[in-house]
Amino acid sequence: MSKHSRVDSTDRHGQPIVRLEQVKLAINGIPIIRDITLSVNEGEFVLVLGPNGAGKTTLLKLINGLLLPSGGEIRVFGEALTPATAKQIRRRIAYLPQDIAVDTRIPITVREVVSIGRLAHKPLMARFTSRDRSIADEAMDLVGIADLAERPFGHLSAGQKQKVSLARALSQQAEIMLLDEPLSNLDPRAQRDVCDTIDCIHGETGKPVLLVTHLLETVPRSAARAMIMRQGAFAGKVDIAKIYDDRFRHNLYSGPAETSKPIGPEGARP
Repeated sequence: MSKHSRVDSTDRHGQPIVRLEQVKLAINGIPIIRDITLSVNEGEFVLVLGPNGAGKTTLLKLINGLLLPSGGEIRVFGEALTPATAKQIRRRIAYLPQDIAVDTRIPITVREVVSIGRLAHKPLMARFTSRDRSIADEAMDLVGIADLAERPFGHLSAGQKQKVSLARALSQQAEIMLLDEPLSNLDPRAQRDVCDTIDCIHGETGKPVLLVTHLLETVPRSAARAMIMRQGAFAGKVDIAKIYDDRFRHNLYSGPAETSKPIGPEGARP
């Protein structure tokens, strides 16, 4: 790797939606993100793999404008991310955090949770319109949870809740999806189900996806490019097929990263 932690995509997917150039972040003088360069292009599905504490969540928060870098530049939709532009840019990003911000003790239905995604486009205290409801219904249909629309959210399984979160992100009609550990705390069957749902969303919408995870057993099939993140920096690129190799899994957590040439769409797992 070069002096800087650089992972660029090819131009096969069009113009960059997200572009980071030598981005740094230090909190209380402690480096958290170290010289990261990254681009995510139109229609592209990118994975960031790494152990817990590698800085993956922090990376997504930087792109989403929830944190501002100490150095370098972030451009989203071609616009520099600054305190003045962060709010407007964030409305165009669907961010799925690790923990959904819905109190499961509140008697709220699945349809109501999915409709929360529409709030990004509405002024404070505005009512949902018939168009909002139609968009929420379409999102539930695509994710495969239309039959759960009137079910209390708190009564769902972990896998079902994650699919509701994906539908909520869809209903926002954002231009890119940032997914933070969407398979965590799910059993293997639910992980595969949620992976298939993410693949379906990407295939149907064609919108770019940036997904971070520490889990290697199951990754979405439509992912075309992957990189390794460790200690706040990119340690290299990896062929998607290597993710299922035991030696690679061991090296990801305990040794130097295996790197390879850039991966394009044809490098995705069949």
